[in-house]
Formats: sequence, structure tokens, C-alpha cells
Amino acid sequence: MLRLGVDVGGTNPDAAVVSGTEVLGTAKVTTTPDVTDGVVAAARAALDASHVRVVHRTLKMRAAHAARNLVDVHAARLRGIALS
Repeated sequence: MLRLGVDVGGTNPDAAVVSGTEVLGTAKVTTTPDVTDGVVAAARAALDASHVRVVHRTLKMRAAHAARNLVDVHAARLRGIALS
């Protein structure tokens, strides 16, 4: 199973695409005023770096505040992005 993880952190958003213990692609992007823009940019960059063709997409959030912001406010902008 492929997984895409995004760490917003305190500085630049980081993302990684992994399959089991193998890292397929990573990315670090510039911090953006809107957290969602940084999450989307990091996710897309890591997916591009992995050269993986994404077929099945799901969204799982682990932080309630971030989930509410991303899903309630920015759901349309996240179409086609898989986050875990």
C-alpha cells in the first residue's frame, strides 16, 4: 500500500510517498500564508517525485483542527490529492 504523509511543522511543509519501508519520493516546499496551499504543494511535489500513478484516493487526517480546515473549507481544492 502506498502512503503519502505531509508534515506542516513550524517551517516548511515536508511530504513523503512510501511503500512499506521504501521511500519513493520526498518534497520540501516553501511555507505559504494559507496552510492548505503548503499541504497541497508538498503533496503534489512528493507524488511527482515518486513517479507513482495514483489510482485510488483517500483522505485521512490525524489532527482535528487541520482536518476541519482542510475538509470543511478547502475540500474542492484537494480533489485528486491523497493524504494520510
